[in-house]
Amino acid sequence: MIRVFALVWAVLLCLLSGLGRTADGAEPSPPVRSYFEAISGYMDAESSWQTYIDATNTMQQEVEYTKRDFYAMGIKTCDATARKADSLRRAYELYSGNLRVLKLEPKSVQQFASLAISEQNALLESSSDAAARWGEYSRNMSQMGLVFHKADAYMKLTADKRRKLHEQAVGTQQSVYQYTSGCYDGKQGWETYSSCRSEMGLGTDYSQFEFINLSIDDIDRLARSAKYERDGYSAYRKALRRLDIAVIEQKEFASLTDAAQEQLVAASLDSAAKWPDYNSNMKRMGKSSLRSKEFFQLAAVEREQLWSRSVGTTRTSWQVTRGYYASDDGWKAYQTSLNELGIALAHDEFEFINLDIESIDRLARHAVESLHLFRELNTIHELARMPIPYTKTEIYETADLGHWQKLIDARLQEWTPRIVYDQSCKNLGRTPDWALFNRSSFNAQQQMAAKSQKEISDRWWREKKQGLTDAKDNVAGFGKNTADFLDENKEAVGKLLFAAAASCVKGLVNPLPAPVEVDGYTRTDGTEVRPHTRRAPNSE
Repeated sequence: MIRVFALVWAVLLCLLSGLGRTADGAEPSPPVRSYFEAISGYMDAESSWQTYIDATNTMQQEVEYTKRDFYAMGIKTCDATARKADSLRRAYELYSGNLRVLKLEPKSVQQFASLAISEQNALLESSSDAAARWGEYSRNMSQMGLVFHKADAYMKLTADKRRKLHEQAVGTQQSVYQYTSGCYDGKQGWETYSSCRSEMGLGTDYSQFEFINLSIDDIDRLARSAKYERDGYSAYRKALRRLDIAVIEQKEFASLTDAAQEQLVAASLDSAAKWPDYNSNMKRMGKSSLRSKEFFQLAAVEREQLWSRSVGTTRTSWQVTRGYYASDDGWKAYQTSLNELGIALAHDEFEFINLDIESIDRLARHAVESLHLFRELNTIHELARMPIPYTKTEIYETADLGHWQKLIDARLQEWTPRIVYDQSCKNLGRTPDWALFNRSSFNAQQQMAAKSQKEISDRWWREKKQGLTDAKDNVAGFGKNTADFLDENKEAVGKLLFAAAASCVKGLVNPLPAPVEVDGYTRTDGTEVRPHTRRAPNSE
């Protein structure tokens, strides 16, 4: 019995000893989160404890719970206690950070923690608002040279007062519509307004603070008005410098009404664009011209009239597409042609270029055609060794130049045998027998020309001893007895001789390439002939 009692006592002592160690030194077991608590966002017990300890130590506060007591509160209470302590820590860190931005000394952690929650929230709100606004507010006010609240005084103001002061320092803000419409904001508007007024030597009607707090519509209007005035004066000054005319001062320009400024700028730009052409054209034509200042002082209509008369009549688009001469090209063609013909000009350049386009075109074409016809007619007479009984003036003064073209065609046909005979004799080194030739009939003259060609052909035949490769090398090279051929084909020979003479005459009269047919034709000297005029020279 004694032994049994001793054994039971020993077991009890062991149990009591184990219980004492658990209470004194062993780590308490944390409560376990349920699945619902986990998905609801509750911290586990260990995380809650660590957060609570860190926050309490940071805030230099006493730990109110032992770990065992903390765990004993359960997951939800542990989470709430930890979050409360951490919320205080984060609030103080944000508050102290705001005051560092404001370069102020924050309250100590003990002072902050001792405040009521409402006081903490108010302090945090005011410091955050002040830190967000004071930097821009103080910078803008300083830049404008204005007195502003220090940081501590600014933070002590009400939220509405802080907001109002900040908005005044920043200036009126644009709406989305005003921004997308390209309106100036306060900063850009002031920079434009002040710089333009300064360039014009004018002061501003507003201080920067007053200007940026106007409505956006007023800011935009004032800035654009100042810029328009500055740009207008700049354009006016540059234009008059080109004309070597003195300009009025900026202040005098600014004192003018908007309409007067616009009129002055328009006149200067118009004069700068037109006077150089007007002056050079009038001098070239030997006409007197107004000085630049006099030209500038004219009304716009008068300037336009003077300039238009100096450059000549302008073609319409229809006249351009139909190939009418421009006034300057028409004058060149008219003057060059009449000078070569030795005929006095009926108009000087100024008179000519101010005729209507139809008259310019008619006179220029008549002069060019007259010169061309005289050259053709003169060359035919020279080739035929016949004196020309017509003068250049006689040709030019003929209203219908078609008469002379018909005469050229007739002379060409009539004198074809004569020209071919003369050219053949030259090639043979023989003097033409003009007495016999002139007494002969037309058919006999063709025979004499063909005979001369036959001699050239025979000589060529003897030298080459082969058939002719090109009929153009000799009009009588037919590869058989030439005399027999001429007897059998007198009519064909006459046509062939006519073609040879015509080709010869055309090449010597006007050795220019054939013109391109585009709604009429254009000669290589730049003159144009419309379809209703005579056929093109040198055209096949």
